[in-house]
Amino acid sequence: MTKKRQKQKNTRDLVLGIFVIGLVVVVGAALFTSYTNQGGTSGVAETLNITTLAGETLNIPDEDKKATVVFAMAYWCGTCIPEARALARLKAEMGDQLQIVIVDIDPSSNAELVQQFQLAVGNNANTLHWVLDKEGVISRTYELRVLDTTIIFNNQAQETYRDAYPTDYNTLHAQLEALGL
Repeated sequence: MTKKRQKQKNTRDLVLGIFVIGLVVVVGAALFTSYTNQGGTSGVAETLNITTLAGETLNIPDEDKKATVVFAMAYWCGTCIPEARALARLKAEMGDQLQIVIVDIDPSSNAELVQQFQLAVGNNANTLHWVLDKEGVISRTYELRVLDTTIIFNNQAQETYRDAYPTDYNTLHAQLEALGL
């Protein structure tokens, strides 16, 4: 094997190793910190005014909508894709009374990487609001500590559902249906 090929192999192995370690850390954190809140909280969530990657300004949560969903992901998160697809499907079905904000919580992310993730999500990905949380403001405000965290707020800005693991379409649909969607 030539030195050049060996160097390429070593680089590839290093990148793969870093990815696997990162994945183990994320999965481990999810297993140790995952929780579900289906009973809601008594308090009202702090409202954030944010700018999306499309240049839109919006409030999280949006009290003019029946529900706001916040979903924490990273552009490299393979387990985040199925839930993002489910959210895009729900947005298409439930329409304008539902606001869905997809938050890339990886500070190293950028618009181009999020666009690649959107391509993987496919149909209706462009109907969702995509946000980079480079400074961690959204993550700190809503305690987004783990990838695949989903929060649902009602139109009074109360948290009605939270989980920290991949959520399927049926679970999300049931939670939103309970809010009148």
